[in-house]
Amino acid sequence: MKNQSSGSGISVEIRIMVNDSEELHTMTLSPGQKLFIGRLTDNDIVISHPAVSRKHLELSVTGSRTRSRCLCISAVPGATNPVLHRGTALETACMGGSFDLSVGPVNININARTGARPRNWVVAAAAAILILLPLIVFLSHAVGKQEERVHDAVTGGRTKAVECACTGTATCRRRGSRSIDLAHASFVRGRMDAAALVRARERAAEAECFFSKAGALRQKKQSARLLERIRNTIRIEKKKAAVSLDYFMAHKNTAAALRAALRLETLLGPGESERKRKIELMRARLKKVQGGI
Repeated sequence: MKNQSSGSGISVEIRIMVNDSEELHTMTLSPGQKLFIGRLTDNDIVISHPAVSRKHLELSVTGSRTRSRCLCISAVPGATNPVLHRGTALETACMGGSFDLSVGPVNININARTGARPRNWVVAAAAAILILLPLIVFLSHAVGKQEERVHDAVTGGRTKAVECACTGTATCRRRGSRSIDLAHASFVRGRMDAAALVRARERAAEAECFFSKAGALRQKKQSARLLERIRNTIRIEKKKAAVSLDYFMAHKNTAAALRAALRLETLLGPGESERKRKIELMRARLKKVQGGI
């Protein structure tokens, strides 16, 4: 029995029955390749029976990668006994699947199936994924950064442009210096007073705007750094207030929970109206529990 590794052609399984003996041959035929069956030993499949000619059958594959393939069976000219298929003499036929042939008392069962071959659409899909994946990662990163900037602007209370009217470079510098001094002072008090933190955020934004109009880039960068520090502090204080609120609510300490709710409501930015509404409802319930405190 001859075996060949499966390739990109047609996998052929040939079962030969002679009286009570059986032989099985499995191989792969590619387009352009031929396989011979006969009595001589130089054939690909040898059938040692007097009813079979020296070269009796020829097998080949038609088709290509883009066209469907089938197995062609031809009787070699000069073969003594005819090759019968369903009782009819077969000269040349292209078939697929399983079919039975006979030469005298020799029965030949051939099972042909298309072997695995690379699919063009699979290769194209893999190439498209490799090309598009870096682009998708880049776009998602850019969108995430944009969403983060929008979120910071909303939670930082800068949904509207800061109005910092000033005329002349000297006036803008003077007002910017005044605003940044107020921002520093409010920021120092803001650890205990939530309203002071909000005022510090507004003053720092004003200072950045004034220095930008004055063309004072160094002072503008300082104002921007201070504004970022204030925003980070507000984010931390909001988290602490939310945790305190949940803790005191769980322990039914309504007075402390009410103070935490008031602090959290003060720290919330103008873009967080939905969360503010929830806090207001929570405050109303707390006041009702406390008897209107």
